[in-house]
Amino acid sequence: MRWSDKDGDYTVAEQRGTHQAPFRLGNTAEHGLVFTFTNADATDATVEGVLPEVEPPVAEWFHLAATYDAATRTATLYLNGAQARTAQLSFPAWDAQAPLRIGAAMAGSLDDGLEFSQGLIPAQKIKIFTRLDEFAIVDGNEVISKNSIRTTRGRP
Repeated sequence: MRWSDKDGDYTVAEQRGTHQAPFRLGNTAEHGLVFTFTNADATDATVEGVLPEVEPPVAEWFHLAATYDAATRTATLYLNGAQARTAQLSFPAWDAQAPLRIGAAMAGSLDDGLEFSQGLIPAQKIKIFTRLDEFAIVDGNEVISKNSIRTTRGRP
């Protein structure tokens, strides 16, 4: 993605409920890049997550990724293939039963967005970051899925 402004509150990806999004990947003027969660679909919901105080690059392409481990309630944010920060939530994530919205509210451009329904090991995230034209998810020596990344949303 490429930001044209870093000083606003922008959303790259979210799933909306009636009042809140269970998660939000984006940017805030106060914290920079963020990966946040709410504890309920209520106007007074608690917000927790990854607030790394990392400013996004402006007017240059960068790679932003995030993972959530439901078993440990751990959220991790990655910038350009490197882990920016990890945070453990005090509550479980909830499902809004709504479509994933990509590029919902942002100032900039998106290219080659991906969503996975399974966790990726760090080496897989690095491979995706370093070679964005093709990737494979490997379990041991077996290729589980191989995809070309030329869509705005893919699921292996």
